Amino acid sequence: MLHALARFVACAALTFVAAPPATCAQAPKAGGYEEFPSFGFKIKVPKDWEYVPPTPLERNNLGKWAPGANAFTRLKGNWIVSANAWLLKFDERPESDDGSVARTIGGKETKIQAPLRKNVLDWIEKDMGEGSGWHALDDKKFPKDLRTQIPGEFHIYEGEATNFLSGGNTGEPQVIHAYAAVFSVDDGLKIALVGLGPGDKKSKKFESAFSKLAKSIRPIDVEASGVVAASGSPRDQKRAKLERTVEQQPGWRLEETENYFIVTNNDDHDFIEELAVRVEAIRAVYAIDYPPEMARQVKVQDNSSDEDDEDEEEDEPEVEDRSISVVNMLELSRTSVIRVCKDANQYRQYGGPPRSAGYWNWVEEELVVYDDKASGGRNNTWATMNHEAFHQYIFYFYGNISPHSWYNEGTGDFYAGYAYKYKRFNLEKFSWRTGLINEMLNEERFVPLREFVRWSKAQYYNENPSSNPYGVTKGDCYAQGWAFIWFLRTGKENRAKGWNDDWDDILSVYLDTLARTGDLEKAVDEAFADIDWDAFEAAWLHYTKN
Repeated sequence: MLHALARFVACAALTFVAAPPATCAQAPKAGGYEEFPSFGFKIKVPKDWEYVPPTPLERNNLGKWAPGANAFTRLKGNWIVSANAWLLKFDERPESDDGSVARTIGGKETKIQAPLRKNVLDWIEKDMGEGSGWHALDDKKFPKDLRTQIPGEFHIYEGEATNFLSGGNTGEPQVIHAYAAVFSVDDGLKIALVGLGPGDKKSKKFESAFSKLAKSIRPIDVEASGVVAASGSPRDQKRAKLERTVEQQPGWRLEETENYFIVTNNDDHDFIEELAVRVEAIRAVYAIDYPPEMARQVKVQDNSSDEDDEDEEEDEPEVEDRSISVVNMLELSRTSVIRVCKDANQYRQYGGPPRSAGYWNWVEEELVVYDDKASGGRNNTWATMNHEAFHQYIFYFYGNISPHSWYNEGTGDFYAGYAYKYKRFNLEKFSWRTGLINEMLNEERFVPLREFVRWSKAQYYNENPSSNPYGVTKGDCYAQGWAFIWFLRTGKENRAKGWNDDWDDILSVYLDTLARTGDLEKAVDEAFADIDWDAFEAAWLHYTKN
């Protein structure tokens, strides 16, 4: 499940994969210690469970441990409860970070502040993403046999399961428990270990397991970070911030290239080195089509009413705009962050959208991909990175503008088709889309272009073919969007039959108008002014079929 912030962002994600199969999980066994020197404690974590870091704007989460993606404990009927354990912080010290970040968009600074939870129950109800009707079941101080060196209390919260296996559920929702040990490690700072488990007869095993982890907590000397806060360039400041962050994330490290910071726990250093070379090379391709000098001060858009944000919750990051001077966007673009998860399981646990291969989150300014060597192959990773890194690159020059999806996703897919050979990128058709678009055109199943260029996000991303008169799904729209951009970018050069020179500037006029006005309809009106739609569509069809 996506965390609340990712749902708010509606981040661009490249879709192509199915979610991994679910697996059964037992109560965790105590493993080795993990140290958190900035907070002055160490604690044993679940044996053989993997650490998953928090996303950049999560203010309470220090990370979670999970035995794998979609790991669960089965309850009566088809109901299930996820297998996860979290470390949380509740920091009310005067010097603590307020969690806000500033994003410069079109010459305006946007202050964003993610939600801050005050206690464990508040976090469980709003951020854990599972269960409903949570309430305190047992609120007691540690008994003597669980007495710890750091003052603490043990809490049990009860709720009803909200997840069940595909195929339907049987009977009423089952009871689930959240086990929470809360420690006062400093004046104004509390740390909590929270684990999920069943509320039936298996609950004692889980209560005992999480209690054993909790009682392992030990104080250690607080260490000042070895990272010196930077006051230099945006890149220096971002490096210092990332170094402070990875110090608190077991197993994760920071690497960098000329324009990118790479955050990863992948031990395949050859793979990470190749990724670093490739992302710099594809950036050079973007820079040809979108040179920095093209960047304009753009009109800030209010996307609060976007149709694909229907699940936005009331308690989401607050956004406040205020005018500031325009900063050096080229320098900001050199602070780009790529988080590389080691596999699909870790990617899902981190928050990767279902059936996606990667995503760009503009609020957290983070591109997230994973090494797909074990399943689809690394060509999937490379294609995804090319697509998502385009969204990331263009953000720093045009801000958080939201083009129509045919432009946004179609252009991302255009770059996804670039193949890296002999240390350079060469343009090729994107293989993920070619077969489907050919099938669609042979069946005469596509959206007429005069309508397609005005389709909303909700129409474009709809999975139900009966929702429109053309019987197309989200995947079909991605294929048509790629074919449309392919035609507009390569048709003239390849002497497409019926090409009209008046079409040469459609893409540049569209983006320029959108960046200047923030008006989607006006951008389409100006880009396709006086066009002969019949001739235009006939040329596109002929070019795409051949």
